[in-house]
Amino acid sequence: MVKKSLKVILASAVILGGSVYTAPGAFHLAPKSAEAAYHNPDKPFHQNIIARFKSENAMRHLSYLSETIGPRVAGTEEERTAANYIKNELEHYGYEVSTQEFSIPDRLSGSLSVGGEELQIRLATGSAPTNGPLAGEVVLAGLGKPGDFPADTAGKIALIQRGEISFWDKAANAIQAGAVGVIIYDNADALVPPTPSLGGQESSIPVAAVTKADGEKMAAEIQQGTLTAILEVESMTNQTSQNVIAVKKATHAKGKADIVYVSAHYDSVPYSPGASDNGSGTSVTLEMARILSKMPTNKELRFVFVGAEEIGLLGSEYYVS
Repeated sequence: MVKKSLKVILASAVILGGSVYTAPGAFHLAPKSAEAAYHNPDKPFHQNIIARFKSENAMRHLSYLSETIGPRVAGTEEERTAANYIKNELEHYGYEVSTQEFSIPDRLSGSLSVGGEELQIRLATGSAPTNGPLAGEVVLAGLGKPGDFPADTAGKIALIQRGEISFWDKAANAIQAGAVGVIIYDNADALVPPTPSLGGQESSIPVAAVTKADGEKMAAEIQQGTLTAILEVESMTNQTSQNVIAVKKATHAKGKADIVYVSAHYDSVPYSPGASDNGSGTSVTLEMARILSKMPTNKELRFVFVGAEEIGLLGSEYYVS
């Protein structure tokens, strides 16, 4: 079923998150040549690709990216490991490969542990770092309005439900109440936490968000007794990401060859193995690169694997610039 599905996807040129761009003009196999044994030049170009496509190769790439490496967040060692893997595979196929390194903006990274369990969080832009793990008792603070904070909030972490007032107002009220940190939990079911926007304001304490399920579980535990959390927020500075580019010159061009781009991003969001987004596109694009490496074409091929896509299409923008 997987093999059939992947072949259908290739036939329709929807490459599981990858993308193809070609300059005007037909993209076809060159006339019969010494490489003719590799393909049937009498078939349409896409049929030759489908005939050579091996689902097990794509699944091998996908398994390595999403299971062996796991989350590949921009600027991390895991993202660099993925880039090196892609580069090595392309060189094995015989491509001329180059790497573009580029700077990415300073960001925040964090973790939240409650009762020994690490929870998914998203940090507010404008949140303060913690300068190491911040361990503290968690108190319920309703919707984060001034009257919602317990009298003993000072020195503790405030657990606040999303809704009615802005994220910044919740954070500002928590600061006024003496809280040392804020955890905002969603008011709607979702697989991932919301991203708290502070409206351009800077908080003097860390501000993180969790899912509704995690927040409600914490709230229930607080109502039954004391709950302690460990929140850590770190500033990520001077980080870089990289694009990996493989080029195959046209083998049968008449004059200046047009260029065909095939592209996919290989980074992922935090906590996610990035299998669908976008390990799948990267894996299928790698398999296409393997197939096309041996096919004579009348156009130049450029396979562009971009980093730092999840934080704003940064790799793509850098390549185009």
